[in-house]
Amino acid sequence: MHRQGHRDAAAIGHPALPGHEPRLRADQEPLGVLHRAGPGVVAEIRAGLFEFRRRAALGGQAADPDPAGATRRTGKPRIIETEAFFQFHFANGFEEDGTLVLDVARYPDYRTIGQALRDYWKSEWPSQGMATLTRLRVDLSTGKVGSRTYDSGRANEFPIINPANVGKRQRYAYIACNPADRVVGLQQQLARIDLETGAVAKHDFGPDGYPGEPLFIATRPGGAEDDGVVVTLVFDAARQRTDIVGLDARDLAAKPLFVAKLKHHVPYSLHGTFTPRLV
Repeated sequence: MHRQGHRDAAAIGHPALPGHEPRLRADQEPLGVLHRAGPGVVAEIRAGLFEFRRRAALGGQAADPDPAGATRRTGKPRIIETEAFFQFHFANGFEEDGTLVLDVARYPDYRTIGQALRDYWKSEWPSQGMATLTRLRVDLSTGKVGSRTYDSGRANEFPIINPANVGKRQRYAYIACNPADRVVGLQQQLARIDLETGAVAKHDFGPDGYPGEPLFIATRPGGAEDDGVVVTLVFDAARQRTDIVGLDARDLAAKPLFVAKLKHHVPYSLHGTFTPRLV
């Protein structure tokens, strides 16, 4: 959880913003991870995690293994503090042997990404200060928080997994990134990260291609975790057109499984979704 109090905001030279605290409706339960950040104020922050029994945090939604409500949260929320950081997106979260595991795109603070977003259309998109895919392990018995990063280059964002593993232990994550030596620029690579071995495979769309958020589409229900296709929209800056590209989720660096060249560009976007259902 990231918590930005009024005292913290004033201490870093930002005005306090009363009235911007998120509110829960009467029919809502608190989430496993609360992400609280007033508009444009997060820089140095105090961070912690709310531990709720049998709940794992997933990008602003809580995975409840007991949606019928037979198991209820007990006791008061527990706050576990860790070093300050900022994050927008989760890849996944799950509980395992008394440890809460969270895979996040973790920024050292809000400064770099905040400025880049404010100047989005003219920003050079500097890599220094951007996010790194990080696995956090919160020991619920001791309160200690460990972290692990991966060799996934710079400017890591839009992490995704096979949706069948949401809220459960998963081995693979896919994320947009740039090479480790890239100083500026929007992401031009997609990476597959083996969260157990640390192995990383990348597909490079350079010099002119800029992929969006990857989407994992399973080949068949009940298949292996990485049995699927990673689909993304890729803007070709040379042609000023957008392609729909499908990559083998098991061999991301290989030649695309398909490329659908559109006759127009698609405005640069942040998020997408996939459904097997047709209207």
